[in-house]
Formats: sequence, structure tokens, C-alpha cells
Amino acid sequence: MRTTSIFLFSLLILLVTSHSSESKDPAHYCDDEASWLQWQRLLTENPDDDGIASLYAFRIGLCSMIKSGQIETSRATKLFESLRNSVLQGKVEKNEQAMKDEGIPL
Repeated sequence: MRTTSIFLFSLLILLVTSHSSESKDPAHYCDDEASWLQWQRLLTENPDDDGIASLYAFRIGLCSMIKSGQIETSRATKLFESLRNSVLQGKVEKNEQAMKDEGIPL
């Protein structure tokens, strides 16, 4: 059961964050109300998930930096995607270990 939830988390976070990275107008990531609502819902539904909390907090910080002119949107996008990939890789590794512990072949 835990293995399934880790896997579902990984898929969910990919879906939520890939929308942002595929947008045709990346200058508006921080002003996209729908994506903020998705993130808030994701955090509400997974209050104990440090990966989601970290990504959400990082997004808030990056948007603040973009709006104040401290960082370019393209750099912020790269930084966010790097952290997202690290979080997802950690979830994949945890999922694989859980499957191994449960005796499920990979």
C-alpha cells in the first residue's frame, strides 16, 4: 500500500509541475491562479509530505525573486525543475526500496 502511494505521488507531482514547464508563456507561472490552486490542493491533501512542501516553498521563493527582479524566469524554471527532479528521484528510489523490501521484483 505504501509503495502504491509513493508511486501515485510521483505521478501526481509530475502532472502538476509538468503543466508549468510546458506552458507557452513561462513569464506568467507566478501569476497563474489555477496552478497556485493546484499546489495548495496538493499540499492540503499531503500535509506530511516534505517533498511537496519543499517544492511549494521553493516555488513561492522563486516567484518572489522573479517579481522583485532578482532572478530571470528561465533561471528560476531551471532551478525549480532541478529540485523537482531530485525530489522525484528520491521518491523513485524510496519506491524501489519499498518494493524490494516487500519482495516485489523490479
